[in-house]
Amino acid sequence: MDLRVLSRSGPPVGLADGSLTVMSRETGGAEVGLDHLTSLGHNSQTLDTSRRSQTLERKLKRRKCVADNMTVPMGMTYLEARSVKQPTMADYTKRFHEFRAWADLHQLLLMKPEDLDLALVEFLQELFDRERGVNDGVRVVAACKFFLPHIAKGPGTNLPRANRALKGWNLAAPPQQRMPMPLEVMGALVGILMNEFKTNMAIRMFFQFITYLRPGECSSLTVKQLVPPQGMGTQRFNHWAILLHPSEDLIPGKTNIFDASVILDSDPWLGDCLRSMMLGKKPSDALWTDSHAEFRKAFNQGLQTLKLDNLGMTLYATRHGGATHDVLSRRRSLLEVKQHGRWASDNSLKRYVKEARLQTEVAKVPEPIRLYGLHVLQLLPDLLTQARKVPKPPVGISLSAERCRSPRVSWLKIPPGPALKLGLGKGKATREVAYAGSGMDATAAVIVHEDVLPRDRDEPTALAMSPPDPLQHAK
Repeated sequence: MDLRVLSRSGPPVGLADGSLTVMSRETGGAEVGLDHLTSLGHNSQTLDTSRRSQTLERKLKRRKCVADNMTVPMGMTYLEARSVKQPTMADYTKRFHEFRAWADLHQLLLMKPEDLDLALVEFLQELFDRERGVNDGVRVVAACKFFLPHIAKGPGTNLPRANRALKGWNLAAPPQQRMPMPLEVMGALVGILMNEFKTNMAIRMFFQFITYLRPGECSSLTVKQLVPPQGMGTQRFNHWAILLHPSEDLIPGKTNIFDASVILDSDPWLGDCLRSMMLGKKPSDALWTDSHAEFRKAFNQGLQTLKLDNLGMTLYATRHGGATHDVLSRRRSLLEVKQHGRWASDNSLKRYVKEARLQTEVAKVPEPIRLYGLHVLQLLPDLLTQARKVPKPPVGISLSAERCRSPRVSWLKIPPGPALKLGLGKGKATREVAYAGSGMDATAAVIVHEDVLPRDRDEPTALAMSPPDPLQHAK
């Protein structure tokens, strides 16, 4: 009698003469005994346990997200509230309450779509008369559509009068546009930050410009979101990449997209700096050493130092400036810029890429500052990895002595090896500095901090080192 049962590891199992055999795929079809079958079952159980553990971890993270990060309005389920981010929910709630209070004051009913449309038209006109921006009107209409979907988004209705009023408002009082940051201004800011020993911030400024990242996205980067090159003998994964809004974190991007990618394919020398900033950090650690508020403060102070604060630039100008520069310099095609900046439509791209406006902004920058910014960017790879002096700011630009008392940051390009005691010269204190750990490339940048008074301007900003003889260490 030959009984057969199904097996996960191969064809049906046969029971003959009291023995248990299976034709296994892993052994090329050869018969194997009970021990091998038991081993396969154990591996399968281990895999199932691992999967259950990952599922449980994801559920716990999801429950924590529900408990901590979302306020659900009365009459709405969690999933409905989760369709927008918490800041958006708070903004919608505030604006909807403002509109409802106004409607109650004027004894207006909101029972039918046409009633809501009429009330919104009157409310938008009042906001316009108060000299509020068109963005306020857009958000009020969006809030009404969110909280009153059965009225605002019913069959055949789309608030036609309110939408027409918004179009007229946009033409009568166009919203203030963000101006793109010229490349020269970004370079000058990098030079000022490096002269103030804020090397990490200088890299951050350059990084944000070339990646078109939103300021909040850049400031919230963690170590695990930087993906090093994976050569494998092909050209497919030879560049550093940024993984934005990982799905396991359950926090989507501005457009509710998970797992967005940005490839760092324009400045390969930046990889050494990124590797050094990841050195000794856990995957969940922040990539940057300074908070978003500290970086914004240093940015504004840099503009004041350069006497460019009258341009009204914000950190968001780097996203506009990076995209516009790449189009004008032909570093990327329009399609490549659209993909690099993660813009979903051509209309969105047009709001950011402003060639003529960039030329207007460049004309507002004094020529010495323009030349200084270009000079800094030309030397930037060597400034960060070799013993090179940071160029002095143009005549008439004075640095704050107080800000120049910050800890000095030196970037050293050294191979792996044992700990080394560095003497920083001129009688200054020494401290222990470890080489890059195992698993890193042959070269890695290591940061050395030293509290000093404003240094001699002729002193180099980085220390060149001769690598130790590996044979000597072997002895």
